[in-house]
Amino acid sequence: ADPARLLERLVRDEVPDVRLGAFEALCALGRGDESLVALPLIAFDGRLNRIRAIDALSASRPFPTEDVDALAYAEHPEIRQVAVAALGQALQRSCLETIVSAVTDANAEVRIQALKALAELREPSTLQTCLGALEDARWEVRSEAAKTCGVLGQGGGAEALGKLLEDGAEWVRHNAALSLIKCGPQGIAVLRQAAARGIDSALSALAEARLAPAEETPDRAAAKPANTSFTPAIGRN
Repeated sequence: ADPARLLERLVRDEVPDVRLGAFEALCALGRGDESLVALPLIAFDGRLNRIRAIDALSASRPFPTEDVDALAYAEHPEIRQVAVAALGQALQRSCLETIVSAVTDANAEVRIQALKALAELREPSTLQTCLGALEDARWEVRSEAAKTCGVLGQGGGAEALGKLLEDGAEWVRHNAALSLIKCGPQGIAVLRQAAARGIDSALSALAEARLAPAEETPDRAAAKPANTSFTPAIGRN
């Protein structure tokens, strides 16, 4: 009468879709700890299967915290990716140290998953770790770090994010500009300074947020009709 007994066999099946299905079913039954026997295989079954495994494992209740934390230090990066991502999605704050250490992992995808996990946890004390990741050699990591700093920074990361507005990678520039909007007055000030220098990513972010690209002078403000909303110029050089 216990479906887990059947799933214990299927989770070791030779067919990837079968073992993934059994893995998801065990997690749904609250047997996440029993499903982990399949993780070393599922981790190598492709990116989509890893994403499904992360979603299933992070939703498992009770969450097998100690076992997943240990897998975050596994030899293979594919396993570490799943473990670190699941810890973040499951909001396992007790494993914060493990996630922080993964930000400097040798594998770029693990570093990205760690930054995503920190964004999920929203722990302000990890901002300095994320600011360090803004200087990562891989643009994909810098891009994710920019997004996470926008979630955590609240102004504290504005200066560092401003340096990325001229990054060589378009997505890094884009995400840095959007994160500066989230950083409040400090971020807006950095964007306006960059816009004054003609930096496109700053101009685009200000336009999207419907903010003036530069502070108005007193004369311009006085000449402006009352109760007239500002419409930013689009396509300004």
